[in-house]
Order: sequence, then C-alpha cells, then structure tokens
Amino acid sequence: MRMAAFLAVIAGGCDGPGPERPSPANPPASPPSVPSYRTVTEGRVGSVSGTVRWRGDVPPSVAIDPSRGEPSGDPRSGEGPCARVREVPSVRVGPHGGVEGAVIVLEGIREGRLPLGGELRYTFSGCQLSPVVAAVSVGTVLRFQNDEDVLHNVRVVGGHESWLDVGLPARGATAEAVAVTGVHRITDDAAHPWIESYLYVTDHPYVAVTNAEGRFTIGRVPVGSYQIRLWHPGILDGGPASSGRPSRSAPIVLARPLAISDGNDSPTDFELDATSVEAAGALRQ
Repeated sequence: MRMAAFLAVIAGGCDGPGPERPSPANPPASPPSVPSYRTVTEGRVGSVSGTVRWRGDVPPSVAIDPSRGEPSGDPRSGEGPCARVREVPSVRVGPHGGVEGAVIVLEGIREGRLPLGGELRYTFSGCQLSPVVAAVSVGTVLRFQNDEDVLHNVRVVGGHESWLDVGLPARGATAEAVAVTGVHRITDDAAHPWIESYLYVTDHPYVAVTNAEGRFTIGRVPVGSYQIRLWHPGILDGGPASSGRPSRSAPIVLARPLAISDGNDSPTDFELDATSVEAAGALRQ
C-alpha cells in the first residue's frame, strides 16, 4: 500500500523559490479515507517485541564523492569540512546481525493510547543528518537544526512530490514542520549527496524503529488481531547514480498477522537478506 505523504510547514526560511506547496486550506488529493483513530484510556493490553536480523553477506558500503555532479568551479564542491569521499552503509547491520533502522508498525489499530506527539529534532553535525530513520505519530513537531558552520539545505520528498526546500545557512539556523501521515525522504541539496534520512509517520503510537542491535518493542497494545509490518529503506547497491546520490532498491516491506493477548508479549522476529532486496524491486535513483 503506497501511503500519501506530505508535511505541513509552520516555520523556517526558504533558500530560493522552491517548488509550489499545497495550501492548508486546499490540500492535494489523497486516497480514500479510513476510519479515524480514537483515543481510549482503558482496556486490555499486551505488547509485541522482537529482532530484525540480516542473513548472509552484508552488501558493501558505497563511496559517495561530494564533488560528483557539481559544476566546475562551484564553491561548495571540493572545499570545506565536508569535502571528502563518504562511505555510506548499504544497510546498517550490527556485529551480531541485527538490522538498525527498520520501522515496525502495527496496522488495523483504530483505537488506543494517545499518539506520541512532542518534538523530533533533526540535527546537522559532522556533515551528517541524524536521525537516519525515525518514526513518529501525526502532529509531532519536526525541528531541523544546523549545529555546524556549513551550509545545509533541507529537501523533503513525500511520494513523488518534492515540496519543501529550506536553507539552513549557518550554525544555529532552524526550521520547523508538523508531521502528517506518510513516508518521507529527507535530503540535503547543498552539495552533500550522501546525506539522506527517512521519516515514517502514523496516525497512532504503535510504531517503533529497531536499535543498533536490531531490537524493537511496542507496548500497551490493545488486545486484538492486527498486521505487523516491517518497512526498511531500499538497500544501496551498484554505486551512486549519475546525480551523485546513492541508488537504492525500492523499500523492503514485509507483513504478517499478529494476535495480541491480555497481559502477554507476542514475540515476532523478521529476517532480511539479498532475496528481500530482489523482491523489493529494481534499483531507483
């Protein structure tokens, strides 16, 4: 299922005109609506936990040259603290095979605890953007902050639409947005082609991202039958595209039924390998 994706900007400067953005009063067309999520404070609950592991050889890292694809003489390329070749992991696998940065989400939940909300901070530091993969509930405030003396430019793509182009020209520059359901790809267009992040936004709080050991836990889940879904960004393969950015497969998506019983944990593990990448689809830029 392809999810509609966009974020509503509420603050922050713009470096150049950028693409046209949808008006909050006249948003773009969206898929047919589904029953809305309802907050409840009582009821029987359980939990789900598990590990995502990689089986077999781990795809090698890809070297990204920041000067590739930039015009000759561009002052942003070949100079400054970010001007060196970067090794970008194809997939982040720990020493014991755990996959970091996989999103685990429960589907079919229409009522439960209050969505997470709050604030998620994205930070530019060391010529990188963190977090690399994040998952939040709708309405979370996203705060982009530049913590170094380097020009960065946040670009957000939801689905096939690029809508946000915000410059953060110096240390201390910030921009804010509000998370809306969907899967979002965040890049830096200021000659930093290795910088790439993913944000998965749900309308409920039953979502998690695997840690460095590949582990996840989702607690206080209402008793019932659901689908548990794994989503992982496409795997890097074959080196950078002509633009200088990494080439990736389509995202890896796996799903299976899940039953939550009162007071119990439902252990659920996933395994990824080269076959998962092949099943996801051909490489794309």
